[in-house]
Amino acid sequence: MEDFQVLMETFIELFGDMRNVFFDEIQNVKGWELFINRLLREGYRVFITGSNSS
Repeated sequence: MEDFQVLMETFIELFGDMRNVFFDEIQNVKGWELFINRLLREGYRVFITGSNSS
């Protein structure tokens, strides 16, 4: 979860406190569900895309 915190701090530093965040292929990152849940609880609008093709 520490890496996700750094990701969000960097995102806010670069783009300001935008409330829409987009992730592609996040299912490949361990613990992504908890991170997304936290963002939703904090009021972010989260958009997730991905594929199952190999």
